[in-house]
Amino acid sequence: MRDLFLLFISFCLLGCAAGSVEEASVSKTYRSISILDAPETVSDQPLIKNMRIVSLETNDDILMAGCNKVEFFESKYFVLDKQFSNLLVFDQDGNYLYRIGKLGGGPGEYQSIYGFELDLENRNVLVYSLDNQAVFKYTLEGEYISKVTVDFYGFDFYLASNGQYIFNSRYNNDGKYPQASIFVTNADGKVQSNFFEYPNEATQMVMSMSGFSTVDGNKGYFNHAFSDTVYQFNLIDNTVEAAFGLSLGKDQWDKGFNFSKIFGGSFVEHNYLSSAARVRDGVLYFLYMESEVLPGQPGPGQTPKMARLSLEDNSLITSSTHETEFILKYGIGIPKGFTNDGKLITSMTANQLGLVQRNYPEAWEASEQRYPELLQIEKVLKDENNPVIITFEYGL
Repeated sequence: MRDLFLLFISFCLLGCAAGSVEEASVSKTYRSISILDAPETVSDQPLIKNMRIVSLETNDDILMAGCNKVEFFESKYFVLDKQFSNLLVFDQDGNYLYRIGKLGGGPGEYQSIYGFELDLENRNVLVYSLDNQAVFKYTLEGEYISKVTVDFYGFDFYLASNGQYIFNSRYNNDGKYPQASIFVTNADGKVQSNFFEYPNEATQMVMSMSGFSTVDGNKGYFNHAFSDTVYQFNLIDNTVEAAFGLSLGKDQWDKGFNFSKIFGGSFVEHNYLSSAARVRDGVLYFLYMESEVLPGQPGPGQTPKMARLSLEDNSLITSSTHETEFILKYGIGIPKGFTNDGKLITSMTANQLGLVQRNYPEAWEASEQRYPELLQIEKVLKDENNPVIITFEYGL
């Protein structure tokens, strides 16, 4: 693993479109954290508490494939469904209120949504469209204000506390800028800096498979595709450090950017960090893909699982070793957002429910006994087309 870390340090010489960015340094607190060997949590203690189920209104005009991101503000849920490119607003009981923008080519209309942020200081909603290469600005009530364009493609979009926009290119290179993963712009869409250059063999083909980015305030966290190293980048002084490693055992990719082997027949036999992560109040929530053989499968497949890590001391809080908790399966427990009082917001679809019940029947049965609220989830998902929102707190 240490060899892998040194390999990625050599790849991560940082470039900057408007000034220099320091080379990545090794944090004095850098340590390797084994996810698969994490200690078992107490199995008879509920992992989550204060669960509340919000059934989202459904009708012929409001159909959703999932909830990719949820923000809660002034008693309203702002819910992004990437598959249908919908940004829908519901009240705190799940009743539909209105839509932010819509698909089309007219003023205030976009061709896709890849992310959104609430700019609470200015009381705006920022919607990022990769196809338009633009950030659309609306009021919190959905009235269109303006848009700014960027001259690169980003797949993940964030708003920093200092008002800068952050984009993850996911190895999409258009030739104008250095082959960098993270681009930082001002509110006018002008590139201020970029981070994490990558080699020529890295391509957009891996964008949805591995590596993550997330931003909290004026700090971000970044993981290269198929690497075990997590970096922290600071948007105030443009510095980067390798913060810690996340080891996934002997079946982890050992060459990082060795993309020539990624699409071979043995790909499903490897573990790797997934493309979803979130950070809040000093805790990093992240997904990883673990190779395993599930009931009824002839061979191994990759299953998304989640873990929580304390950024204060780089220690693992919870991982999938807590086998009896449904919320650790298929990324269900990764927060899609947070409520005003600090609760986590996630969601569940009928497909996720079916996967947990079929592939982890013991975990679902144990969870049903612990959390009577799950009976409501089961009924709603079987009767309705839309996913449900779940607010909760981690008890452990």
